[in-house]
Amino acid sequence: MTVLSLQFWNALRRPPIHHPLFRRVSKSRPVTPPRRLTRIERIGLALLVIGLVYGVLRYFAQMIFVFIFFIPLGVTMLYMALHGTLAGLYWAVRVSGAITRERERGIYDLLSTSPYGAFSVSWAICTGCQYYDQTFNGIGAQRVWYSRIFFLTLLMLSAVITLADPRIRSPERFFSVAELVVILGIAFYIDDIQSTVIGSLIGLIVPQLSRHALDTRVGAFIGFLLLQVGAYALTFLVGFVLLPQINANLGVAGWLGVFVLPVQQFAVFFAIRELIVRALWRLNALLHDGDVSDLDMLTRGGRLIC
Repeated sequence: MTVLSLQFWNALRRPPIHHPLFRRVSKSRPVTPPRRLTRIERIGLALLVIGLVYGVLRYFAQMIFVFIFFIPLGVTMLYMALHGTLAGLYWAVRVSGAITRERERGIYDLLSTSPYGAFSVSWAICTGCQYYDQTFNGIGAQRVWYSRIFFLTLLMLSAVITLADPRIRSPERFFSVAELVVILGIAFYIDDIQSTVIGSLIGLIVPQLSRHALDTRVGAFIGFLLLQVGAYALTFLVGFVLLPQINANLGVAGWLGVFVLPVQQFAVFFAIRELIVRALWRLNALLHDGDVSDLDMLTRGGRLIC
């Protein structure tokens, strides 16, 4: 059985570059120069900022300490963990909105009458949105991975320090932390892929159910969040509540249980998301009246649908 989410990801990375809609949607638009403040406005803004800074430092010094040292760290950790969810949510709303906009212009329905069908139009718009201004898997994702690598390196160094300390020398603990670091790195990577795939599929599906721009964006937003939160909740229930009890009943305990449980939890996390992708892909095919290209052919870079 093929992994559908990875196939869809590979298809997204090979867009139909010759499709006219892909070229138009992905084309970088001219940047509007920002409005410059006048000298009086700059002086007034500077005085306002100085007054605010003085007031905050004068009356909220302790709160400033918390904001400086703890809030940025917490926000960074949260964004690092939820980057896949935020990216998938962004693509769901953006792709669905772009398809609805092209339908309102009449271009979608016109090109849907071509031999390649409506899905080729939706696919070209989807990939065009994701490659507009090089935002797909771009600099933002790289910065998140720098933070993740730094966090995982800290975990590994803590394991090395533990192993080097003669008072608490524990090879088993070192290998369990090393296993956790590897599984967390893979889980971050898979979460980014599957969240983007789920968001893209929702972006393809919702415009087939609603023709109004606002309803489409709201539906994509809510639909993605429901699926994502539901997948996380089900993963927690099965992987972190049921699996430890099942392992205990089967006699998988001690260091064996410590090593086996993270692998099982990752497998549950991956399988639940993969089932969601398969269900969405099937729904996508039904809504397009079966006019959905095989993913093996989509990964050829658009030669099928351009």
